Parts: sequence; C-alpha cells; structure tokens
Amino acid sequence: MLIQNHTAGAAIVVFHEIYGKNQHISRVCEQYHNLGYDVYCPDLLDGAEAFPYSRQQEAYEHFKANIGFDVFENYVQLLSKLRPKYRSIVLIGYSVGATIAWRCSASGLCDGMVGYYGSRIRDYPEVKPKCPTLLIFAENEPNFDPRNLARTLGHKKYTSIVTLGGNHGFCDPYTINYTPSSAAKAELLTDEFLDRIKAGS
Repeated sequence: MLIQNHTAGAAIVVFHEIYGKNQHISRVCEQYHNLGYDVYCPDLLDGAEAFPYSRQQEAYEHFKANIGFDVFENYVQLLSKLRPKYRSIVLIGYSVGATIAWRCSASGLCDGMVGYYGSRIRDYPEVKPKCPTLLIFAENEPNFDPRNLARTLGHKKYTSIVTLGGNHGFCDPYTINYTPSSAAKAELLTDEFLDRIKAGS
C-alpha cells in the first residue's frame, strides 16, 4: 500500500482501477498529498506490476478472477484502523475502485466518498451510504445508461450524482478517453466536496 503522510488531521484513501497503481493514480495521490492530506492507496494487485491500457481485457479478467468487489471488506478493516487517527477520512475511487469505495461508504467509518465512473455501482443499489457521497459518471457508457442509474440512486440520503460529457476514464490524462473540459469540472466538484467535508469536520 502506498502511504504518503504529513501526520495531518485529514486522510484520503484512493482506490485505483483494474490497471493497478499506474501513472494516473500516482498523480492523483501526489496531488492530494500536496494539498496537505495523508494519502493511502491500497494495492489491489498485491505488488504486481500495473497493467498497461493495451491489456484492458486481461486486467479486467484478472480483477474478476483474483480480486472482486467483496474485497471491500478488507478496506473496511483498514478504515477501522485509520478512524481513530483522523478528524476526517474521504474515499476517492476510480472505476472498480469507485464501486469498492461505494460499498465502503456504508461502513460509517468515513466522512465522504467520491466515485469516478463506477459503472458496477449498478450491481449494488442496496448500499446506503452513511456519509456524503458524490458519484461522477461519464455520459457515454457502453454497458449501461448512467441516467437510469442516477434515477435509481438519486433518492438515497447523502448521495449526489453528476453526469459529465465523455467516455469512461475521461479524467485520466494518459488515456485516449481523456476529456479535459469534463476532467476540469470533475476536479472542481471534488475540490468543493472536500472543502465541505473539511468545513464540517
């Protein structure tokens, strides 16, 4: 697990995509560390080298066969260990990492959760977050309609949902799906969300 500490009063736990802790995730962790947060990034690949984007299907099959979404229970245990140390803990997840963070949001052990294009959240509509939750979806998803999911989840307490133009992965500057305008909007929404959590802690 990547840990970048300031001994700050606030922590961010970053959950990566199927590819592992790649350049994009390292950049995200550094960004929040530079803002003064303690940053934790669990390694879903358990030390294995990150998959390149060209091996997307292989990375997905590896995730399904060896990791799966029930791994969230391990990170609830991590949150229980972190909880006494911090005034606030926010989870930020990307794709499968967003779905893992979504499941962790019901634990009562975190103060906020941001999920970027967590398409498999649709498989867990029964989750009831116990903290403010911001879900950011791409407008264009090949396997489901984000607008339908927004209608399904929009009634949930604490849950805000935003759909932005682009394809799955639009916030990752290292992929062909990178959409700068939507990435900038998503970053602004996340910054505002973090400010609200910080102000309320």
